Amino acid sequence: MPSPERAGAFFVVRAISLRIRARLDGPCLAIDEMGVMNDASGFTGFENTGVDATMEPRDRIFLSNHVRDFEIGAYPDEFGVTQRVRFDVMLDVRRFEITDDDEVASIVSYDLIVESINDLIDGRRIKLVETLAERLAVLLLEEKRVIAAHIRIEKLDRVVGSLGVEITRTQPVAL
Repeated sequence: MPSPERAGAFFVVRAISLRIRARLDGPCLAIDEMGVMNDASGFTGFENTGVDATMEPRDRIFLSNHVRDFEIGAYPDEFGVTQRVRFDVMLDVRRFEITDDDEVASIVSYDLIVESINDLIDGRRIKLVETLAERLAVLLLEEKRVIAAHIRIEKLDRVVGSLGVEITRTQPVAL
């Protein structure tokens, strides 16, 4: 069995190898040392979702670094005050078929993400970011062209840095 130092070195070399291969195979995705996907736009934070070539073709749409100010929290000092909350949402959607109409109605629009967030934060007060993430996933997955929703929500004003939750939810599998 290799020493922990050698095992760690192997992990870093493997991660670098994955990053290089990802850049050669496609310019947009890399996987860092923690197994987190990063794309060329700077959108980061989602773990590898296990998508492979045997799955149905899919595209991804995302909303990144979307910051909203609203009341959320379970602790007494969080009531009556707003906090900045950052949303990073990535949707795996059924592959977009090119048509001549070039209309928004033919795709899963980014508006779905923004409007779903607005509906939730403008509605009944939510205490937990975990609840907010779950409810957002349910709304997004109501659109049948959405295969999976990867959601990261962070409170920016609670601690130095941020705290939050990251979830991945998929459409139920038909039996």
